[in-house]
Amino acid sequence: MRTILFILVSFFCFSALAQKRKAHKFVPYFRSLNVEKLAFRLTNNLVSDSEKVSAIHSWMTYNIKFDIKKWMRFNYAPVSSKKILFRRKTLYYSPLFQELCKYSNIPAVTIPGYVKDEYVDVTDKFYLDESSWNAVYVNNKWLLVDAGMDAGKIVYYKRTFAGYFIYLFSLGASDRLVYKPYFKQNPTKNYLCKTGYDFTIDHCPSDQIWQLITPVQTIEQFEQDSSYYFQKKDSFSSKEVGDNFENQRIEKLTMDDEEKLILQGFKSFEFNNKNNYGIANSYYLMSLNNFPTLDPTSKINTQLLDKCDSISIWTKKSMEHCDSNSIHLLRQKNDLIATNKKKKELITAQNKLLISSTENVQKNLLAGIKIGISGELFIKANIQRNKIQLLKVTKSNKYSKTKTAKKVNQEDSLSQQLRINQLLDSLQKVNNEVKNRFSDLDNSHKVFIKNMKLHTEKSTYTTEIVKIICSRRLLFIDDLDLPVKSLKEELLSHKFDDDSLLIHSKNKSLIKNFYSEFEILKVNFKELSKFNLKLAAEYCKFKKVNTSNSAIDEIYTAQIEKYKKEVEEYNFLLKTFKKKIKEISKISKQKLKVCNAENHSYSKEKFIEYQMNSTRSSYINRHYKVRLSENKTMRKNALKLSNKAEKLKKRIS
Repeated sequence: MRTILFILVSFFCFSALAQKRKAHKFVPYFRSLNVEKLAFRLTNNLVSDSEKVSAIHSWMTYNIKFDIKKWMRFNYAPVSSKKILFRRKTLYYSPLFQELCKYSNIPAVTIPGYVKDEYVDVTDKFYLDESSWNAVYVNNKWLLVDAGMDAGKIVYYKRTFAGYFIYLFSLGASDRLVYKPYFKQNPTKNYLCKTGYDFTIDHCPSDQIWQLITPVQTIEQFEQDSSYYFQKKDSFSSKEVGDNFENQRIEKLTMDDEEKLILQGFKSFEFNNKNNYGIANSYYLMSLNNFPTLDPTSKINTQLLDKCDSISIWTKKSMEHCDSNSIHLLRQKNDLIATNKKKKELITAQNKLLISSTENVQKNLLAGIKIGISGELFIKANIQRNKIQLLKVTKSNKYSKTKTAKKVNQEDSLSQQLRINQLLDSLQKVNNEVKNRFSDLDNSHKVFIKNMKLHTEKSTYTTEIVKIICSRRLLFIDDLDLPVKSLKEELLSHKFDDDSLLIHSKNKSLIKNFYSEFEILKVNFKELSKFNLKLAAEYCKFKKVNTSNSAIDEIYTAQIEKYKKEVEEYNFLLKTFKKKIKEISKISKQKLKVCNAENHSYSKEKFIEYQMNSTRSSYINRHYKVRLSENKTMRKNALKLSNKAEKLKKRIS
């Protein structure tokens, strides 16, 4: 048995490995630590450049993971390709991709810029270009690649050890999760060799020459474009890239890394004047590169003074841009905090309405459960009361003891006849009311059962929607993002209509309306008994003013028999409503469980969003502190360099 199990496990492992090898070229770990040799092993025997790019992209997305720890610390410091290959982790995939392309004789560049993801909202402004991807020259045209986006995704929550047992034994109804981001590798080719038009939806280079679209867009257009949030590529028409920037792109290939970095700082500020960090760094690098060339022993003091002046100007500009960057960083922080607060207020208001509506339904259902007990007692009491009232009328010997008149009093007889007719009319009216009441009760019961079944279906669907919303919130998708926003709008548009299924047209609970009909029935039965007792008394009076009692006896007996039949019929109808009341109670119990689950889902959603709100707030503050600290360090270094240049200038002069 163990042997068979081992063979099966081995088979599945080799199958999985075989599938993985099919997806990308396999290179042993110790043979993939050198960039040049790795590039050769990945692209050897491949003919076309597109095949080579695809091979590099596949290997990277399958073997290099996103560095979560650096991402959490906002550590954007460059890392050598050798270290990336050794650790198999990186924050930026683009430098390694560029280097592998370089050793495969494929023209490639790294493009810094802005990316829209789950952290970016439709109202956000872009300040610092903190993302990067690549452009490759394949088949005589430039195409774009983002291996980082294709490598996988960040999963923000992990199930705890106890959570596995809770999830298992509750059949998925309950769970225990903890915020602990990790990278889930899931290689795709969504961003492999795409046109500028394909990237426009969520990527924007900080240098316009790499947009690869005509006409190029401004940063304001990218910020205002809602294509990403609605997943529609409708903002820009798909056109072939023009040749306006081709010379600049070719020139970029011949530059060294530092030249590119300096030029990029100016380009990024020219494109987005909210991005001051890059240009501050460019001015600082220019100053730093020129400072070693200052020779205080040189006799050409004029040239040295000019260089010192240039360094002073550049460092001053670097510090000015650092100061501007501090202001923009604070503005970005405040904007993000305001948006985060808005999200919290939004879900608080929405959930208040949803929970309030569900609680009203719960109250109605509790009344439905209660009616099972009180309704049965009510029916028993009414049946008993009807029987007692019937006995009062039928067992009364008052009529039999009443003697007839010796002489007919015509006037009294007619008057008495008139009273009896009036009572008979009133009695008929009450009987009609009772019959209508039973008919209304029957209709109310049918409507309740029908609406309850429909509401249960809708409520179950609603709970499923909220579960989906909760799962999406755990991916950091919120009320301003379409995947949650569209579902929430659908939920809010149907929820109150669905709950109104349990409300009567008179704005009253169906259950309470049903019960109040019984209460009115109780009054009708009292009136019925009262009129029958009065009628018996009036027949006694009628007998007293007439000499012959045979006709009156027949009428009186017929009336008593009629009353007996009515009471029997009404008591029978009351007994049939016992089953209906039990059915209402049973369905209300079942429905209450669904309703409780729905309300729990709303509370869970609110809890998750509050957790997300706290996490986002922490993310915003940490990002601000780290970037501000970098900014202060650069300003401090620029100031030191400026002071050195000034001291040197004094010595020379």
